[in-house]
Order: sequence, then structure tokens, then C-alpha cells
Amino acid sequence: QYMREGGSWELVGAFLHRCAYGYVVQKQPIHTYMIQVIGQLLRGGGKVSDLCKIAWMEYNARNRDSADPGTEELILRLGNEFLRRGWALPVLVRFGSLLPEAAFLEDKSFVVFLSEGPEAPARLHYRILQGEDVNIDYSSVPMNHICEGIYTASFLLFAGEILQYFITQDGQEGII
Repeated sequence: QYMREGGSWELVGAFLHRCAYGYVVQKQPIHTYMIQVIGQLLRGGGKVSDLCKIAWMEYNARNRDSADPGTEELILRLGNEFLRRGWALPVLVRFGSLLPEAAFLEDKSFVVFLSEGPEAPARLHYRILQGEDVNIDYSSVPMNHICEGIYTASFLLFAGEILQYFITQDGQEGII
């Protein structure tokens, strides 16, 4: 109704972004209508935030049975965009049959860090344990910043290997 009465698309975009943030980062439910509006904007060439795109993909990965016409085409378009941008997101694995380009992610284990604080580089400190040997030093790598406090890292683990890790963020003090 707001838009039918001449509402601002900028305000709608900000509201959709806030809903997407709640869904992706804060793990809150999102109304199906918000996902439908994001999808309509994406199909029509409208501008939506990267977080809205991720929310749309996440929602459709969890609700494949309720997909509307054109969903597969949009999944392919967004999935390829994410891959071009170097975004190794676990959601891409869930669309393996539609996104053959994401096949390299199928055997990966993912660490996803959702930071609700100010955006600052996140660092993953990890070690891969195998068997009884726990005297292995931690290695450290920067995590891939996707957007809005979403950070990822992926690993190829072999049978019997266990990934132990902790995450630090620049400028964030506290106990690990």
C-alpha cells in the first residue's frame, strides 16, 4: 500500500535491507512477502543491497518447494555473481544442481562468522587435528569479508580430521 500511494523506493530498499540483516545476521524470521519483493526487484532490474541478495538466496535454499516461476534463473544469476566476486558461501552448495560452477565448494567445510559489531577485519585462528595429536600450533588467516559483517573461510578436511578454531576481530577486546 505504501508504494501504491507514491512511497519512496529508497525507504523501501532500506527497510528490505534491515529485514535481510535480521534474517541473515541475526537469524530472525523474515516474512515471505519481503523475499517476494526482493525477488521482484531483482527480476525487474531494481537495485537491492548485497545483503538482500544473500537473504533471497538463503530463503530459497531453505524453501525450494515454494519457489515461484523464474526462481531458478535468478538463482543461477545471483550464484554466478557471487562466484565472480569470490564469495565462497555455503548457500551456493545447496544449489549444486543449478550451479555447476560451484561444484568446487561441495567438499569444503565452512566457517561463517556473523559480526554484529562494527565492521573490522576478522581473523580465523585454526588447527587441523588428526588422531590423538593435539600438540599442533594454530595457524592464522584473514577471513573473507562478504558484506555487512559476514565473514567466511573454507577448508578441505579429510576423513578423521577435525578443525578447531577461534575468531578474533581487529579492535574487539574480550576473552576468547
